[in-house]
Amino acid sequence: MKKLTTLLAALSALALAAGCGVGTIDNGVEVGDGDGDGDGDGDGDGDGDGDVETTAQAVFEQNVRGLVVATCDPGGACHSTQDPAFVNAEPTQAYAAFMTYKDLLVGDFSNVATSKLITNGQGSHYNATFTTEDVSVITSWYQAERLELENGGDDSTSPLATWSGCMDLTDWQNTQVSEEWADKNANGQGDCDACHNLGADGFFASNDEVRVFENVTTNPGFMLAYFTMNEAGTEVMINYPRFGKVGTRTAPHQEHGPFDTDPDDQAVLALEEFYTLTANRLTAGNCGPPRF
Repeated sequence: MKKLTTLLAALSALALAAGCGVGTIDNGVEVGDGDGDGDGDGDGDGDGDGDVETTAQAVFEQNVRGLVVATCDPGGACHSTQDPAFVNAEPTQAYAAFMTYKDLLVGDFSNVATSKLITNGQGSHYNATFTTEDVSVITSWYQAERLELENGGDDSTSPLATWSGCMDLTDWQNTQVSEEWADKNANGQGDCDACHNLGADGFFASNDEVRVFENVTTNPGFMLAYFTMNEAGTEVMINYPRFGKVGTRTAPHQEHGPFDTDPDDQAVLALEEFYTLTANRLTAGNCGPPRF
C-alpha cells in the first residue's frame, strides 16, 4: 500500500470531523513526525507547514480491525469461517483479508451509509451491533482510504471484479446454469426459484437466465453465491463451501432444505462447465471491463 501524503490542513479537518485532536486520525493513529515540537511537520520549528504521512491501512489496523473482529466474527464463529471469510484476527493479515472482499463490503469507500459493512453491521445482519461511535471511527477510515486513492494509492481491480468482466452471457446460456439451479430441489421446500427468483438471502436462482446473469455479474453479493476467493485472495473459485453448508443445513443454514451437491449433480456440472469457459477467457485475455 502506497503511503498517503497530504497537507496537515486536510488531515486536521478529517481529525476534527471524527472528534479528535490535530495530529491524529481517529483517536489513535499517530501522524506526527516525532521531532518533539508537536506540529507534525518534521522541522522542529512548530509552524506546522510541512506534510504529514500515514496510511489508510494503519487507520484500519489500529482503529477498525478490532471493531470488525468483535462485530463480524463474535466468538470466532462467523466471518472468519463463514463465507465471505473477510475477518482475520491476526493483526498482520487482517487488512489483506478484509480487502479481498472490498467490492462487497465497502466499494470505492465513497458511500459510507449504504456500504454493506455499515448496513449489515447496524443490526440488519444477525443482530450485528456497530454503535454510532463505531460508525464514526469507520467513517474516518473510509475518508483516509479515499484520500489515499485520490493521491495515487492502489486502486487495482480485485480478482472478483476482473472475473465479472470475463463472464459471458452466451456461455451462461449454453451451459444452462440458470435453469439447472432454478430447478434444483431443496427437499421439502421446493425448487430453488420458489424462494430465490428475486435474490432472497443473496442467492439468485431463476429460469430468466438474462436477469440472473445481469444480477450475478454486477452485484458482488450475488456473485459470491456462485463464486468466491481462494484463501490467499488471489484466485476466483466455485463457491463449493457455501453450497456444501447450505445443502447439508450447516450453521447458519439450519432452516434451509437439504439438497444434493455431489460432483455428478447436474447443477454443479453446469456451473463447473461455465467456470472453465470463464477461466479460459481470463487466461487468454479475452475479458471485457469489470462490471462492478
